[in-house]
Amino acid sequence: MVSESGLSNDLVAVLKDGSMFCKQALEKNTSHDQLFKEMISIRDETILKLAPLIEKDGKIVRLRGTFAGEIRRGLSELKALLQGDDKAYFRELKKLEEMTLEELRYCKEKSSSSELKLILNNLIPRFERNLEIIKTINSNL
Repeated sequence: MVSESGLSNDLVAVLKDGSMFCKQALEKNTSHDQLFKEMISIRDETILKLAPLIEKDGKIVRLRGTFAGEIRRGLSELKALLQGDDKAYFRELKKLEEMTLEELRYCKEKSSSSELKLILNNLIPRFERNLEIIKTINSNL
């Protein structure tokens, strides 16, 4: 069985990865800065909501992202440099949102915590909306 704090902590790491990716993309691309700011805000706000759920189990909140997230950010920057444009960020951003939504849905399915499910029920539609925006941007690139 997966622990609630373990689920929450894994989700915090995924959200932190996304936040760091969006901050990097925001530095490189200002044409959609409002979208990046919204995505950063959603993630950071959710991390703040998840932290007490983790801490009440006596666990330490994992405020660092993952190694995979670091690699994704580095590869995106490299692709953007090689291609001479920011399209690479938007392609990677789509993948990131899809993976994050998958993680959110997994946590919702596995969780027995009404607190965590409430957070996720409010969060998932926001990610779905942003993913649709990203898909539209990608189709216009």
